[in-house]
Formats: sequence, structure tokens, C-alpha cells
Amino acid sequence: LERQRLRSTYVRCAESLARARLDEGRAHEAVRIVRHAREAGGESEATSRLLLECLLANGDHVSALAEAQVLRKQLEGDGAEPDPAT
Repeated sequence: LERQRLRSTYVRCAESLARARLDEGRAHEAVRIVRHAREAGGESEATSRLLLECLLANGDHVSALAEAQVLRKQLEGDGAEPDPAT
């Protein structure tokens, strides 16, 4: 339970840091940070959406498309529809 709480805190902080880097025009760093957050357990749609945004800002359209397809399959597997923001 404590590990899950710490993991969630880490993911939220990493997402905030990635958003700040993205706002600063440092998309490459933001991509790296979001990927680390996702590896740590940030498998939410919001985390994936942030990764897509960072990849697009970094000009990596091929990776963004691949990630979007992974997210779509994940949502379909869960029987869920993407959030309107996605």
C-alpha cells in the first residue's frame, strides 16, 4: 500500500515536471521524464496523453502515432472510450 502511494506521488511529480519542461520548450527532456513516469507505473490515459503531447512537441510524429495506437488498443482491451481530451 505504501509503495503504491509513493509510486503515485512519483508519477504525479514527474508529470508536473514534464509539463514544466514542455512549457519551457524542452520537449526532449519532457519525453524522457514522462517515459520514466510510465515505466514506474504511470499507465493512466492522462500520462499517455502527456507523452503524446511531448512527442508531438518534439517533432517525433512516428513515435506519437505508435504510442497512440498502443493507447487505443489498451483502451479497447479495457472496454473503455478515450477521454474527450485524448
